[in-house]
Amino acid sequence: MNTRHAGGFAATIAVALVVALATTALANRVVVRDSAGDTRVCKGPHLDIRSAIAGHASKGRLKHVVKVQRARSFAKPLIGIKVGKSKRIRYTVWGGFGAPQVVDNKKSEVTGGVKTKRRGNRWILLFHPRALGNPSEYRWQAFTYAGGDCPNSDYAPNRKKGFRRHRLG
Repeated sequence: MNTRHAGGFAATIAVALVVALATTALANRVVVRDSAGDTRVCKGPHLDIRSAIAGHASKGRLKHVVKVQRARSFAKPLIGIKVGKSKRIRYTVWGGFGAPQVVDNKKSEVTGGVKTKRRGNRWILLFHPRALGNPSEYRWQAFTYAGGDCPNSDYAPNRKKGFRRHRLG
C-alpha cells in the first residue's frame, strides 16, 4: 500500500471511530416526558415533573436532569434505582434533604456523594457509578417528595410505566 492511500485509510478509520463513539454516547441518553398536572400531593407546594433525562457527564459520572414545572428551592427531585433483577428500589439518589448522597436502601448506608446544580427549573444530579456498585446497566425513575408523611407526589416515568433502563457500557 502506498503512503498516499495509507493516509486516506487512516483518516477513514478515524472518522468511523468518532461516529461509533458518538452513536454509543447518544444511545446511552434516555429521555422521559411527563404530563403536566399529574402530581399527587397532600397539601402545599409541590414539584410537577415535566421531563427526566439519564446520561453521562465528564469524569465518568452519571448525569440525571429533572425538569419541573416550577422549581422551589426547598424541594428537590430524587432518583430511584433498581439493579439486576431486583423488584425493589435498591439505591436512592438524594439531591437534597440534608447532604446530597446515594443511599443503598438494602444496607441503609451511604455509598457515594451527589453533586447537585439548579439551572432555572432544571435540577442536575451528578454521581459516580461506583456508588451503585458499578453495574453494566440499571433501571431508574425520577420522583418528587413533598415532605413529612406526604407520599411521593410525581413520577417520571409514571408509576404504571415503571422504570427506564440505562446502559453504562
